[in-house]
Amino acid sequence: MAFSHGKNTKVYCNGYDLTSYLTSIEVPSTADVSETSTFGNNSKTYIAGLKDATVSIEGFYDGSSDAIDEVLNAALGQNNNEWCYYPNLDTVSNIGYGLSTVNNAVSVTSDIGDVTGISGEGQSNVSIERLESLHALSQETSSGNGTGVDGGASSSNGGSAYIQATDVTGTVEVIIQHDSNSDFSTATTLVSFTAVSTDHTSERVTFAGTVERYVRAVWTVGGGEDITFNVGFNRA
Repeated sequence: MAFSHGKNTKVYCNGYDLTSYLTSIEVPSTADVSETSTFGNNSKTYIAGLKDATVSIEGFYDGSSDAIDEVLNAALGQNNNEWCYYPNLDTVSNIGYGLSTVNNAVSVTSDIGDVTGISGEGQSNVSIERLESLHALSQETSSGNGTGVDGGASSSNGGSAYIQATDVTGTVEVIIQHDSNSDFSTATTLVSFTAVSTDHTSERVTFAGTVERYVRAVWTVGGGEDITFNVGFNRA
């Protein structure tokens, strides 16, 4: 059994690291159920329906350029806001959650006896996707590949992946490879993110079919280039 403390939480949205502004985050997920009871049943019966998820955050207001107020207001009313939330750091293989939302609320609150606060909410279009981190948010200045993450077995239902790139110089390519071998001796590309050439870039991509047992992030960085990014991976 392994517990974690909330102080280790990491939160990224649309290529911004919001961690240092926030004091709480909640990502409740639900599934509809529809009753199918008929004459002759002794107990009610149900079938599963659509899944749903939202994200709610609270923290401290900062109106500086690229700070939380600007980020949340730019996202308000917009589709496809990518969120990645890691309850216990985003170290490779650690668990997190991904959402792609319509952000539907921002609120700034001032009180004479307290720090000015800010909160925001978003409604996910993809419910909630359980992620494994393939690259902790950190800078890379040369090409390389991440540590492989063992899925325990191959799977056949595809999945999704998120990239959160806070800073980039040049144009950097990031992909996810998969392989049945832990040494990636026969690795192939599972998914390619759009080449990153702009600070504060995020993307959610989906893929179908077989995913081999082992996966890893791979990045190609040319001379004079660098990138600071996180990658989260969901095996459906």
